[in-house]
Amino acid sequence: MNAVMLQSLPVRNPSELYRLGNDNFKCCVMSGLEGRYALFSKALYDQLRDNTPEFSELTAFQARADAISLRRNGVQGDSRVGHAEYVSGNYFQTFGLSPVLGRLLSPADDTPAVPPVAVMSHRAWHDFYGSDPSIIAPPA
Repeated sequence: MNAVMLQSLPVRNPSELYRLGNDNFKCCVMSGLEGRYALFSKALYDQLRDNTPEFSELTAFQARADAISLRRNGVQGDSRVGHAEYVSGNYFQTFGLSPVLGRLLSPADDTPAVPPVAVMSHRAWHDFYGSDPSIIAPPA
């Protein structure tokens, strides 16, 4: 109870975080609220991010309940099942986070011409890939 409900999130300025949506008590089940959706289009997100000076940062995320398949490039065999969340390029920057290895997403990753990028959790890197540094792309 203490870790989930009472302690601050381990991010920069946790008391300044707010979630925008139409309902604040049941967040983020299958990309929206249970039976109700508070989804914003990319165009609306861009408009709010660029024209709402009341917010120092505005980031976007889309929770996913379904699994994704992961397989190391060039490796044969079964893929692993993982879970994903789509986030805007400024997501990690907004929370003041930095990577252990490689790089996090950046606003430049939000452009259509950029190849897809993924960020792996430390736990997935450790548990599924034995903390192998060769699977992490070096910072650009």
